[in-house]
Amino acid sequence: MVEEGILAEWRDEQGFGFVEVSGKRYFLHISAVKRLGAGRPRQGDRIVFQPGTDAQGRPRALAATIDRGPAKASPRRIARGASNGSRFDFFDLLMLILLPVAAIVALRTGQPLFAIAYALFSAIAVVLYWHDKHRAVNGGRRVPESTLQIVALLGGWPGAWIAQHLLRHKSRKASFRAVFVASALLNVAGLAWLSGQV
Repeated sequence: MVEEGILAEWRDEQGFGFVEVSGKRYFLHISAVKRLGAGRPRQGDRIVFQPGTDAQGRPRALAATIDRGPAKASPRRIARGASNGSRFDFFDLLMLILLPVAAIVALRTGQPLFAIAYALFSAIAVVLYWHDKHRAVNGGRRVPESTLQIVALLGGWPGAWIAQHLLRHKSRKASFRAVFVASALLNVAGLAWLSGQV
């Protein structure tokens, strides 16, 4: 038997949510969603799934697919899509300003060590973001957010920012992004101070 319901709640960072069918809610994990070529689930999506239960007997959606056919979207969903449609925002504007500033300050030092450090920590950041995204999708142990922020503070913020957009990971959570921007600002301020000491 196959059911069809609406994804009433979706927590993308944790990779799970709840499908509602006639008042009944089914737990849905990202690992149960087949064919993610259409993109990750979004709140308001129509979900076709095989109903089942977990080890405690609670309703769970299995073998789920996202149906984004031509069905008319509700006004609530249209409003939500308008508010989340663009991924470029104030945080990204700050990053675009910081990138050339950091490059100019690093070049003024005349020390290649700074450029090497930025490249190294940026590469580490990309790997960590990829690993965390992979674990989020497959339900494994996540990379602590503090680790991601420390790598950004040490100079990996350019790579982390690129990874956020390429992987669509950690690019919506406002509290995380605020700390991330603060880490990048502190890093550039520290670089500017060091350039005056060299």
